Amino acid sequence: MEIKKNCWVEISATGLVSPNSRDSYNPDGSQDRWEDYNVLPGGHCALIAQISPGGEPFLVGRNYRFVADRSGLLLLGINDNDTYNNNGFFFVTVKFIN
Repeated sequence: MEIKKNCWVEISATGLVSPNSRDSYNPDGSQDRWEDYNVLPGGHCALIAQISPGGEPFLVGRNYRFVADRSGLLLLGINDNDTYNNNGFFFVTVKFIN
């Protein structure tokens, strides 16, 4: 999804993602396990985002509101650098606030 610099954006999410066959996490991720597999500090398997090209990834979790620091493509993912065994999904809503 394309966003413009200085636009207010609100992201909300629900659902569960599993990093293995035993654990499931909501969009805030796990706060006490699997830190070595994170893309960035914060909850493992939490919802993360990035504004491409060139933006740094950032934590989103269940709810996050921000002003876009650049124009570009809003990319969403999970905070896990080893996704081969993951399953599940997040339902995500993105709102532009003027």
